[in-house]
Amino acid sequence: MRPTTRVALATTILLAPLLALTQPLQAQGPTAATFRPLYRYHSADLEDFLISGFFWEAQCGLDTYAYEGILGYLEKTQLTGTVPLARSFNGEIGSHYYSTDGTAPPGYSGGGALGFVYASQRPGTVPLVRAFHPKTVTYILSTVASEYLNFPPGSFGSPTTLGFVYPAPGPGGQACVPTCTFAKPASASNLQLDELSQTAKTVELEAPVPGSLADWTIGASYTTREGRGPFTDQRTANTILGTPRSTQFAGVGGKVTFGIQTDDCAAAVTVAISGAQPDAVEVRAYLASLYSGPTPDLFWGLALVESSRRHFNRITIPAMSPDPLLWPHESGDEAPTPDGSHIGLLQVPITMRNAFDWRENARAGVALFMQGSQSKLAAAIRNEDRSQREHKGLPDMTPFQREQQAVMLYGTHATGERDRQYWVPACDGVLKDKKNKDQCKDGSWVWAKNSQAGAKGDGKGYAYVEAVYANVPK
Repeated sequence: MRPTTRVALATTILLAPLLALTQPLQAQGPTAATFRPLYRYHSADLEDFLISGFFWEAQCGLDTYAYEGILGYLEKTQLTGTVPLARSFNGEIGSHYYSTDGTAPPGYSGGGALGFVYASQRPGTVPLVRAFHPKTVTYILSTVASEYLNFPPGSFGSPTTLGFVYPAPGPGGQACVPTCTFAKPASASNLQLDELSQTAKTVELEAPVPGSLADWTIGASYTTREGRGPFTDQRTANTILGTPRSTQFAGVGGKVTFGIQTDDCAAAVTVAISGAQPDAVEVRAYLASLYSGPTPDLFWGLALVESSRRHFNRITIPAMSPDPLLWPHESGDEAPTPDGSHIGLLQVPITMRNAFDWRENARAGVALFMQGSQSKLAAAIRNEDRSQREHKGLPDMTPFQREQQAVMLYGTHATGERDRQYWVPACDGVLKDKKNKDQCKDGSWVWAKNSQAGAKGDGKGYAYVEAVYANVPK
């Protein structure tokens, strides 16, 4: 028999009264922000089951109540198709009662809402049932309809379905977790982009937290060593302990902070995601697949001059890792102070993906060279047109000459001055007047290589073009 005097835990619990509800919200997916775990505790002395939606009430067990696990998950706020799950208490006999119809037996009071259960079954939910033991005046809640059968025969009557909830995680989620911790990823890890041709990394997410359900905020940030940036990637996720979950970083790296948040705690860890050098044979083939101009392997030669065909450089960044990291190849890396204005295999303007995805970098380089009105090839054609207007009879460039002209404009010695390009107009006869260059006497205008090509007229642009083509496989 139940003792006649009891000082039950629930006499100290203050639950908000069940208030009139406003317009229901639309249903959302199960996340820690919208769902609440139902914790079950049992007191053998009181012969009572305490069901709570608030970890702080009994945590991992308090007074005579022992933690038994998570029954399932219910909504924190009322959504379309949900009803409140109310808990009331009889202090005289130390008994808790649970209902979804707003009623309670005589002697029970409180009526606070633990959360909201679905009135009818929806995909992914299971029944939440209540059974009653008349001899001990004990009410049990379970998501296993036959659980009451595990008690002595004749103890609990047939169960009543109160509503439907999302099921609890597997056995790994039943142990009581008093605070937020990280299982995966480990703090200070150095992860490499070793998937999808060295452009991606899948990171497993696992966090033991009260209630097992955690919301994640994940932020990646990359800043060049010269201070350009940050270039960022932000995402969210949620996990239930015991259910595998991962997130893939494709073309994303740098300093990555993983944060977890529940109603009861929060924690964060930071890892580094660095590069993995791509295979040279694959890089060459991929570059060739992007370009169909006069020189099929042009970008293989361009990559050697721009980056020594290295998308990443091995450097030490003490703030990120004590070990050397393969970090995006920033422009000027070989100088005492890199300028960091361009990045990677083809030294293109910096974005997160251009920095950590060599294929994206290659596509950006080819686009910069030949696609659109602002491309280097378009600029070379504009220079050609202007030169032809100023030099009557100057022929069209060959496709190969235009390509070479665009190559010089791709490099660091590019200039808009037409007399400092790789190819310039020249008279194969005699200039009638040097101040009037459209007069070529006893000859005609032709295109000639300019050994002084370059922004400063010092021949560095010319040398750049020669170096590119010298490193194009024959």
